[in-house]
Amino acid sequence: MTSESGASGNFLIAHAEGEAVDIEKTPTGTDYLYGTTGLLAHTNHFEWRLTVDDQGHKLLPDSILRYCRAGKLLGRSTGEVEASMLQSILQDHVNRPSSICWHADQRGHELERLQTNASIVMDLSDRVMLICKGQPGEGQYQIERLNEGSAEPHMVSQ
Repeated sequence: MTSESGASGNFLIAHAEGEAVDIEKTPTGTDYLYGTTGLLAHTNHFEWRLTVDDQGHKLLPDSILRYCRAGKLLGRSTGEVEASMLQSILQDHVNRPSSICWHADQRGHELERLQTNASIVMDLSDRVMLICKGQPGEGQYQIERLNEGSAEPHMVSQ
């Protein structure tokens, strides 16, 4: 794969029939991750097989712990993964403030205080998104459905 980009990015692409691929892109290349077990997690560092100078490991060392924690929690599922389980994982506070539900570390410089600002769980089969505006450990998820035959979402109450 070739790359013509000035920035890095991550793109998760999934299908309602259960297939998903995670594309990791840098200015020097592109690679993908495929969840061969049916589960796929991604955090703020590169997992790809090609050599990449990943600054995420240096800038956000807790990213690896969040990745491993998410994988561990996902691995506890038996059978179909329910939306409530994904919400629970996104609300996880192990290693707070650098947890999956990431909180700003008030000890750090104000320009380096990162936090989770929103969370989305998608059910592609039922065409439903659960959206939490704000930190998932402290907020409420709202249901948003995609109308059949329309690309326009509309809000429904939970």
